[in-house]
Amino acid sequence: MFLADLNQKPDKDIWIVGGGNLVQSFLKDDLIDEFRVTIVPKILDDGIPLFRTIKNSIDLKLIQAFHEDDLVMLTYHRKQLAL
Repeated sequence: MFLADLNQKPDKDIWIVGGGNLVQSFLKDDLIDEFRVTIVPKILDDGIPLFRTIKNSIDLKLIQAFHEDDLVMLTYHRKQLAL
């Protein structure tokens, strides 16, 4: 897989922005080590979940929390990768 090969190169970060379907495909191949989640203060009646069914739970460590106006932006690292 192209992304898995790119991820093995030193000093190469990959930034993806997307919703539940994109996140699911990267989680399936264990390619996400940092999660940046923005909370928008709107309750939806229906939508695509950000985290659908995953095989194993993923422990996260909160690295940063920031808010601007009504938005909250959270940055998490996977615990085994966190310093």
